[in-house]
Amino acid sequence: MNHAFLECRGLRKTFAVRGRAVAAVEPVDLTIHRSETVVIHGPSGAGKSTLLGLLAGLERPSAGTISVDGNRLDLLSGAELAAWRRRNVGFIFQDHNLLPGWTAEENVAAALVGVGLARAERRERARAALEKLGLGSRLDHLPGELSVGERQRVAVARALVKKPALILADEPTGDVDEASGRLIVEQLLQAARRPEAAMIVATHGDVRSELAGRSFAMRSGTLIPDGPAG
Repeated sequence: MNHAFLECRGLRKTFAVRGRAVAAVEPVDLTIHRSETVVIHGPSGAGKSTLLGLLAGLERPSAGTISVDGNRLDLLSGAELAAWRRRNVGFIFQDHNLLPGWTAEENVAAALVGVGLARAERRERARAALEKLGLGSRLDHLPGELSVGERQRVAVARALVKKPALILADEPTGDVDEASGRLIVEQLLQAARRPEAAMIVATHGDVRSELAGRSFAMRSGTLIPDGPAG
């Protein structure tokens, strides 16, 4: 077995709500290897999005450790975390998180800023990523001019365009029809099978059979292994 790509131990996250500490993620131990896809399923409010945010360095843990490719995220400064995330993480947000005044092409190209590419190369790669997701005719459309499913596909293109080592997908097929869902899953799996990459998918719906790999249930912040996905 290869050395672990992602490893967290005793990972916890609590939030203060009206003066009380509310646990969003209970102690989680998780190990993921390169070229692996892991699915986390469970109801809304179970802690899936918070866990993904911790693994992306978007949230600070209340306790425990997170190591990704040898980087201890819990020990990095805010600036170091931001730089690491920009280089290594492709995050698909549940609410798309697109810039409303930017076109689909500009939203995707923005993910390549700071990686040493000329503007023309960033635009070319953004177009190619959007075309793979059936959005070649929507390059100059603003998010408000796109359907919910099209905005989701733009968000997927933005997450994958820089070929990230860690792909974190929060409900990536929740707002799309069956055909678009198959297209998104195909692109996600293609990206995750790269030898240097790994992917975690969170969903509150049924686990798609195409997402081969390990599957976990999440209930009240607790992660419970339940075998192969599907």
